[in-house]
Amino acid sequence: MLSRALHRFRHPFDSVRHTNEGVRLANSSTAHLRRYEAFSSDDDLLAGVEKARQAVEVINHTSRLYATFLCIYAVALQLMYLRFGDIDFIERAIQNARVALSVTSMDSSKRLVPMNDLAIMLKHRFERIGNPEDINEAVDRMETIKCAMTEQHPKFGMIMSNYSDILLTRFRKLGSRNDLDRAIVCTHQAVRIATENGNLEGEYMYVCALCFVLDFQTSGSPRSLKTAVNATAGAIHLTPVRSTDYLKYLSLRGVCFTLQFELSDEIRDLKEAIEISEQILRAAESDSPFRTDNLSNLAKSLELRFRKLGKLEDLQHAIDISEGITKLPAENNLDIPLHLHNHGNYLLSRFERLGRLDDLDEAISMVKKAVELTPHQSPAYVSRLNTFSIMLETRFHRLRIYEDLNQAIKYSITILEKTPEENSDYPKWLNNLANRLISRYQHCGTIEDLNQAIEFSSTAINHPAETSFDLAAHLENLGNNFERRSKRPFGTSEDLEKAIKHSARAKKLTPLDSPFYARRLSSLGRKLGNRFDNQESPRDLKKSIVLTKEAVDDTAGDDSSVAIRLQNFAVCLQRRYKQNPNEIDERDITSALQRSFDCIAAGPMQRLHSATLLIEHFKQSEQWKDALVASESAFKLLPMIHSHALSLQDQESVLSSFSGLAVDACALQLQYSDTDTGSIEKALQLLESGRGAILGLIMDLRVDISKVRALKPEIADHFEQIQVALNSESTTDPRSRLDIVKEREDCLLEIREIPALRHFLKAPSISELRHAACNSYIILVNVTNIRSDAILVSKSATRIVPLPDLSYPQVIGWAGKKLTEERQGEKPDAFFQRNKEYVSFLSWLWKTCVSPILSAVDFESTRKLPRVWWIGTGAASTLPFHAAGDLVKDSSENTMSRVVSSYVPTIKSLIYARHRLQTSSNIKPKLRKLLLVCMPTTPNEKDLPGTEREVAAIEHCLKDFMQTNTLTNPTASEVLQQLEQSDATHFACHGSSDSQDPARSALILQKREQASGEPIQDLLTVEQLLTKSWPSQLAFLSACSTAENSAAPLADEIIHLASSFLIAGFSHVIGAMWPADDEVCTNIAKSFYTHAVKFNSKEATKGHAYSLHYAVLKKRSLKRNLRIPLIWAQYIHVNL
Repeated sequence: MLSRALHRFRHPFDSVRHTNEGVRLANSSTAHLRRYEAFSSDDDLLAGVEKARQAVEVINHTSRLYATFLCIYAVALQLMYLRFGDIDFIERAIQNARVALSVTSMDSSKRLVPMNDLAIMLKHRFERIGNPEDINEAVDRMETIKCAMTEQHPKFGMIMSNYSDILLTRFRKLGSRNDLDRAIVCTHQAVRIATENGNLEGEYMYVCALCFVLDFQTSGSPRSLKTAVNATAGAIHLTPVRSTDYLKYLSLRGVCFTLQFELSDEIRDLKEAIEISEQILRAAESDSPFRTDNLSNLAKSLELRFRKLGKLEDLQHAIDISEGITKLPAENNLDIPLHLHNHGNYLLSRFERLGRLDDLDEAISMVKKAVELTPHQSPAYVSRLNTFSIMLETRFHRLRIYEDLNQAIKYSITILEKTPEENSDYPKWLNNLANRLISRYQHCGTIEDLNQAIEFSSTAINHPAETSFDLAAHLENLGNNFERRSKRPFGTSEDLEKAIKHSARAKKLTPLDSPFYARRLSSLGRKLGNRFDNQESPRDLKKSIVLTKEAVDDTAGDDSSVAIRLQNFAVCLQRRYKQNPNEIDERDITSALQRSFDCIAAGPMQRLHSATLLIEHFKQSEQWKDALVASESAFKLLPMIHSHALSLQDQESVLSSFSGLAVDACALQLQYSDTDTGSIEKALQLLESGRGAILGLIMDLRVDISKVRALKPEIADHFEQIQVALNSESTTDPRSRLDIVKEREDCLLEIREIPALRHFLKAPSISELRHAACNSYIILVNVTNIRSDAILVSKSATRIVPLPDLSYPQVIGWAGKKLTEERQGEKPDAFFQRNKEYVSFLSWLWKTCVSPILSAVDFESTRKLPRVWWIGTGAASTLPFHAAGDLVKDSSENTMSRVVSSYVPTIKSLIYARHRLQTSSNIKPKLRKLLLVCMPTTPNEKDLPGTEREVAAIEHCLKDFMQTNTLTNPTASEVLQQLEQSDATHFACHGSSDSQDPARSALILQKREQASGEPIQDLLTVEQLLTKSWPSQLAFLSACSTAENSAAPLADEIIHLASSFLIAGFSHVIGAMWPADDEVCTNIAKSFYTHAVKFNSKEATKGHAYSLHYAVLKKRSLKRNLRIPLIWAQYIHVNL
């Protein structure tokens, strides 16, 4: 560019006498600038600029030479900008060029070259500032010049090359393919004419190469890349080594070799690119803006070499370089979005290798900025948005933040919408969207996502523009998706055969030295193992072990992917071990799973999965000590995957993956250790720390901070602000929420530095757990496939009652009969048969469980029946301990004759509720205001006419004792508003229990549809209740299944409507474990409130459990009801 700018100034004033001072200065400036071009001396550049400035100062503004001197000065200032990057230089250059044009006659041919200079200067300013007006004016001026020139004009080649360069600049920023096509036409003209005239310059070949590099990046045409490589060779050949443009041309050649490596996977291309970058950096000035691009090229090449050869030092070097680039001042960093994007990519690579979450967070931050700074019309926008989408999905897999995944899918759809189907990247974007949908399928289980992912992946591999490199990856993904579908309940062997076929083809297409080869081996081996499960072919089993073992051997030990490959290998070995148990396979299985768990680079979710496989392996071989050690190690990872950073649904998703870990750990502790006090207490703490984790986090957000405020009010204020932010529905941005969680952790550490608060928000101690029993017992019944026990917790001690007859298979068998499940259209005979079986079940439960427990308990002598709190864990989480017994008239061999029962999710929740009752000034000791919610009709549900009788009976019962407020067919928002003003609330309505997503369990109310005014369902969900702390004493949920714990994978989380009301602030909750008919609801409610009125004057906060007990006893004693537990045994009291 410099040579053509100075070409017309070689001898501009030969016909003018040099006694003229302005002419002398102008000639001197030109000489210095020419020498700068040849030798890159800053002294020459500075002298040339100064001489040009002086020439402009001394010349008369009316002289015919004034415009020429201005042009010399403008070009000199442009060179200063290119050398030092100060934006002021290009601004002054443009200003002088405009003045030069303004003093040149409009019809003069002399305007064309100054107009060309101005266009180039506008291009530079556009690259720096990004104002589209600059680049549009530059294009318009170049088009004007082109139209005014013929091909015979001596400057026509130079103009066409410049025009091409400017069109390329607009294409790179704004993305119009028409600009690229026009640029290619212009550069062809420039090269052809210059060649014909014998004045071909390196700059022409450079612009030509740039055109075809961009064409390759857009179309993926190998021919375009080859043309670019040849053109860079021509540019370098035509340019002296000392020229200021030589390094620029060399740099583009390095880029070409990098692109060629990505296309061919030939390491020699990458080696050439790295050597070129290092050569340029040795030669370039340390403060040159041009140096930045070459540093970026070197970092890119090093990262690619890391991907090829796996050397971590290459990646670290790339990160160090790119980090330095992102910290450069703006004048030395003209393409900030590109460098932010690259740095984010390198950090993502390190995260994938080492598993450092900070790398992933920083990578997302960098790429998010890059996307925001990239114009939507730019071709780079789609690529950067795709990277951002991948990173969000990656963080979802690590932290299970569902909003990350939703955003990733949204961006992937946007990318497809912005990409023409004929574009070479289209199959890649299809495959990426398929990957996002698979992640959502694995999270939510929606078959539509899986089927759509298969459709997209199939389209991708059959796309005409699909490259062999991408095809292997896309085939593997398609194979994985068919494998997933084959595992569904209605999956077919045909799907599995397709999975194996596509994976085998992907393996064949992948070079042996590719870093992806081990991945293809492991994937194919896993699928062959699955086929062995169906067909039991020894050949499949043998090959699956060989392939998965080879994949492990080919993976670096510190690579995060080694964890999943070790898992695949271990699972394949387990198949052979089951057929033929032997020490070698047993040792190798243990080693593989242990190594997988110990892989720090893998995410905690992956490591926990390895731990569960390892625990199960030890259990099967009865290695109790090893199983216990593995479970204790797994426990340490739980806080890393379950935190306040997750939404309620995301917490459910995470914990459902590791259901049973706590109950198994408890059983293993008792199985391996002697049942001394220390072992029992440790088993109890394992149960408490690993169960009810979701409710535990919610309770932590509602903790009383009065002690903190008394000692450190400023810290208390800060902590309260954090708690409010985390408890707010509006805090939905995942990054923002993560920041808040980290801030909370720091604040907690500060609070715990206060000696009196060193245990603040830590798990309850054994002493605190025991004191929660008051003068009675908390009884935890733990049923696993290892053993069954009851842990009795009293104020003075903890002890166990082994329950050998309460076998895991029998508990599962009874649960599988679903005897309490309401059956539509059921005939009376079928109901009574079901009830008969349930009577047998309650008798069995008494003999195998409750009777041995109560026989071992020494209750204090009192006039009233003693209280106990039941906690069922593991397979026992749904057992109705309160109703167990031989249901024979006058028999005391039943729970209700011995104790008054309450249920609690965890001992921590009992401690929480009691503390809240003691410290809250809003909870009244007596019931004064009762809110009655009545739903006699419900959209899309059967009518409940009995609810009106139920509410009327309650109103009549309480008319002389407390104020009642009845809402009939209200909306959820109306109920929530009234909850704040009531001491107790009674719901007579339908309820729904969501076994897949307990947070969506709800009481069913109604609202009006805006368009039609017709009533529609309005759900008062668990999630809504948990967003606020309600100052109420009692919630009576006279609705279907409000205390049903139906989500098997989340059984130990005890998330249902009753527990949610409890954690939301209600001290007592009455709920139903299964549906009850209208008459029973009315009778139970009336009896309950009759007894509650008696307790209301004495000990209202303690009497609700007794009130329910007496109400159920009354219903049970009527007529033949004793032997019909399905109509009375569903009611339970939760908490105090």
